[in-house]
Amino acid sequence: MPDSFNLRFLLAATLLLLLFAAAFEAAVRWPGQPVTAARPAPEATRADSATVERSIPAALSPPDAPALPAPPVITPGLPDREPHPVFERGNWFARRPRRLHRYVGTVGGQPATALLEWQNPDSVAGRFYLHRHGPEYSLHLPTPPEPTAQRPIRRRGRVLVVAEAGWSGRSSEWRLHSRPGATLTGTWRGGPTGRPQPVVLREDYTGGVRLAIQTWWVHGNYTTTDEYGHRYSSVAQVRYEFPHLPDPTRVPPALRPVLSPGPATRRRLLLEGGDGDCITDQKLRVRLNDFGLFSYSYEEYCSIIGGAADERYRYALLDLRAGRWITPVSQLLPHYHEGLARLLARHLLQDDEYWRISHDSTWRREMNRYLGARPDTLAATTRWLRANTPVSVRESLLTGSGLEIADWRGHYIEAFPRETFTWFIPYRELRPLVRPGTPLARMLAARGLW
Repeated sequence: MPDSFNLRFLLAATLLLLLFAAAFEAAVRWPGQPVTAARPAPEATRADSATVERSIPAALSPPDAPALPAPPVITPGLPDREPHPVFERGNWFARRPRRLHRYVGTVGGQPATALLEWQNPDSVAGRFYLHRHGPEYSLHLPTPPEPTAQRPIRRRGRVLVVAEAGWSGRSSEWRLHSRPGATLTGTWRGGPTGRPQPVVLREDYTGGVRLAIQTWWVHGNYTTTDEYGHRYSSVAQVRYEFPHLPDPTRVPPALRPVLSPGPATRRRLLLEGGDGDCITDQKLRVRLNDFGLFSYSYEEYCSIIGGAADERYRYALLDLRAGRWITPVSQLLPHYHEGLARLLARHLLQDDEYWRISHDSTWRREMNRYLGARPDTLAATTRWLRANTPVSVRESLLTGSGLEIADWRGHYIEAFPRETFTWFIPYRELRPLVRPGTPLARMLAARGLW
């Protein structure tokens, strides 16, 4: 009996030792845990090669690769580590480029150019202008009405609403034979003549450039909380539209990096363009793509979280034939300021767009000092503009039908710091101030305006 008892005791002790050993081994070799050294905590995902290398485990790194730094320690109660921006491509719809199409031909028998853009067939928009006279008109799809038995819905894309720029409020429509494609053919109904006019345009890039617009953005990976308990991204959220050349060989080499920046340039511009607490949205608008001139603007909107919004504009003008940047100042005569002030004065006194300024009593009282012995309102307004405002085309943009000049409303009446408006000078009025032999003079001559 004692011998059997001792035997059972030894067997039980051995079994317990084996169970303890198995438990210890399981604790050390947790299922799924690598046998080699543990992988460092992953960094925030980024779309550049440097961060991709930092996220590779040590076992997969090259033999001569430097040791990876230890992950930062986050102490409870202290701010998070410095956030890193994260590049994203967005969903399938957002990644599709917005293609710009240029059409030349005639509208109502007059030479004309149309610039249309769309991402999908139901997003057609743009503008057109006659070469020799008239304003610039905008084009867009109509708002679809509710279907009724008496008024069925027209096929989308075959009707484009035509709106005249300015304060006229007049609108008409293009009734096309088919959706915009290689040609635009149809009828302009309700135009300035009051009778139907034929529209005959074809897609052509002679003297212009074929272009698309792609959207890239970057945003912060972490959020912080301000003193009021509001949570927001501590790294800027930036969304930019970049030009892209489907066929760079048709553009001078010097302009290819400008009209089609590469991925590295786009990332750098995104990182440099944002503010810490601002959601930035920058839109690209092409305004002239004709007769060897390419003009566009960048409209940047900064929505400050918990504050007011801000907006900034930048303009660019390219000579496609010479392959270089040019400025509107270089296209005008050296002493253009007096003539430009007279043009601005005439529009200030006559156009409804500037009614708020021209009828302000404060401005009127100031201008009385410039009337002189013989009251001449136009001459007095010209002198007042020269003395009190920066009459210049440095902040200006060439469009299909004339010159747009950005100005601050505070030069004329009491206004908010960012309250701006735009002067517009048609090419027929601007022509006497244009310097002969310049690309702008070349375009005006080709359009019969010189």
